[in-house]
Amino acid sequence: MVVEDLSELPEEKRILLRGASRRITDISNNLIRKNKINPQNDYSHAKDSKKISLLAELLESIVSEKRSQYRSKMEIEIFLKLSSDSYDLFSDINPDELKCIISNLVNNSIEAMDNKGIVEIGISKQGDNVKIYVKDNGKGIPKAIIKKLGVQQVSLGKEDSDSGSGIGVFHAKRMTKSWGGQFIIESKEGVGTIISLILPQEKPPLWFPNFLNISENGKVVIIDDDISIHQIWKERINHLRKEIDLISFSNDRDLETWINKNETSNTLFLCDYELVGSQKNGLELIEALGIQDQAILVTSRSDEIEIRKRCERIGIKCLPKNLAIFIPIKTSHNHEKIDAVLIDDDELVRIGWEFSAKKNKKRLKTFSNHIEFLKIMGTLPASTPIFIDSCLGDGVKGEELADQIYSAGLTELYLCTGYEPEHFGKLPYIKKIIGKDPLWTT
Repeated sequence: MVVEDLSELPEEKRILLRGASRRITDISNNLIRKNKINPQNDYSHAKDSKKISLLAELLESIVSEKRSQYRSKMEIEIFLKLSSDSYDLFSDINPDELKCIISNLVNNSIEAMDNKGIVEIGISKQGDNVKIYVKDNGKGIPKAIIKKLGVQQVSLGKEDSDSGSGIGVFHAKRMTKSWGGQFIIESKEGVGTIISLILPQEKPPLWFPNFLNISENGKVVIIDDDISIHQIWKERINHLRKEIDLISFSNDRDLETWINKNETSNTLFLCDYELVGSQKNGLELIEALGIQDQAILVTSRSDEIEIRKRCERIGIKCLPKNLAIFIPIKTSHNHEKIDAVLIDDDELVRIGWEFSAKKNKKRLKTFSNHIEFLKIMGTLPASTPIFIDSCLGDGVKGEELADQIYSAGLTELYLCTGYEPEHFGKLPYIKKIIGKDPLWTT
């Protein structure tokens, strides 16, 4: 009941209540599931409930929860180690199960301490995999116990007590294996323990921004009712040491007034979803103002499927608010507006497009191969329309190149080909399949 009407609460309390509600749901669903299956041999649910998940977002929520849970233990520090290289790692897992696993491992670490110590949760890229680890400086685990861990009825960090069934580590190992991963325990008595989950890495989905692209001498507009997020962006923009105007608003009315009076080219809009006192949510506001090509939704509700789907549908990126401090920021020089880019190895096609562009007073850049285009790709505005031939020679496929271009932040992608659209399967990065005829006609 509380979660259904959170709009008037401060951001921090909204996040806390929403997280608590989801956690209650997760726990109750797990209890129901465990009463229906035999946990020793049935792990099919791990695959059935899998989805490509942003790992840093999941870990951050667990760390916040654990800090709250153990706030009375003043001499125990729990922290998450992230960097710009690890914030964008995804894996195909069951997110609820992973949160339970990490939560249990943190509990084990704290139980292995005498009310004093450090628990570090981290994530890093490891080849084609992702490594998640929980590290502590507790009393460690005897070698004899390590060999038995993961077998039911043998407990981690509780070898001298009658508590614990060992089901946590056993369950974690089996679950990690069902996701195609590995569960590794390293420990030394008197030094501490590191437990690692090695998981297959997946490509970021369409809704996720790999980085922010800000024009030098441009503007960044923040729309958020949380004062702290304005401060985070201020520190990050100032750290760039570039001439970038930072403009802040807390509601939709002031933003609309500003847009009506100012030039918005070379402007990046970073907009929250929930805006206290505003009639529109962030997505509605972005659509109403027509700034989809210049906006990123920055919200604590980024893990909600419907919000992600809507972002993909209207072509904007969605950044988890708690990862704003980690997202890489790139700056680019302001360049003359380009109406279109054509990548095609057929010289006659390029000549036809260039002739048509000249007659219609359009600015067109053409490239005979993808290598030359990739050299200048970082200088193009994100909204530049890019038209790609399907067959570029040397076995290079335009639809595969589109994946790389989209990851660089350019999203207006079209496939130029003589084939009918039915010839291709699903092309998530392509807005439309068109023919070889020039874009402009006289």
